[in-house]
Amino acid sequence: MWVRQKIKLMTNIIKKDIQRYDLSRPTQIVQMARVLKEYIIKNDLSVKIVNKDYVMVEGWQFAGWLTGNLPTIESVQDLGSGKWMAKAEIINQKTGKVVSRGFAICTKAESKKSSFDEYAVLSMAQTRAIGKAYRNFMGWMIKLAGYEATPAEEIKGKPAEEKKTGTSAGGLMAGDNEKERIKILAKALGLNTVAKIETATGLKVDMASMTKDQASRVYAELLQIKLAKK
Repeated sequence: MWVRQKIKLMTNIIKKDIQRYDLSRPTQIVQMARVLKEYIIKNDLSVKIVNKDYVMVEGWQFAGWLTGNLPTIESVQDLGSGKWMAKAEIINQKTGKVVSRGFAICTKAESKKSSFDEYAVLSMAQTRAIGKAYRNFMGWMIKLAGYEATPAEEIKGKPAEEKKTGTSAGGLMAGDNEKERIKILAKALGLNTVAKIETATGLKVDMASMTKDQASRVYAELLQIKLAKK
């Protein structure tokens, strides 16, 4: 149900004159890549991780909408001990045929998921499954738009050691706008202190010496928490 609500909300805010694109026509796909990138930038649907840009699932859903291929959750399975598996399918709206499938798991045993409610773990499993299904089908299209062909939520599943290495790397300092959007999102999640943000994200948060890469990682973790609570 939440998938249908998200798609409905997304299509309501899209201008009615935006066309659908045919995957079999290369010239249309090039045009679509420009529209997709503009939408992702305008709606802040990508995050930078170790100097690479990854698109959030909402961006992949928009790409699917542009081509008439929408997601649905085919099934969910309780694997016990706070672990859920979801299966998503991408369905072509003209033919009604399934064009791609994706499976994903989320568990409370993951780093930063131990405090999640059961419904949030289930929700994230569904989100990951949708991202995986779209990646299998149109990863090349996201790459054409200038982004990595892996959903941002999938990157979040990598070992904490690798993520810590990325956050400790040097780089350009984060600007006031980047810090401010972290504060606004954290406040919306009820994380009104740096200590609470660090506990929720599992990342070190030092606003005074934060780099752009670190800011992107913290913001991405907060976005994932927000998405899981929907």
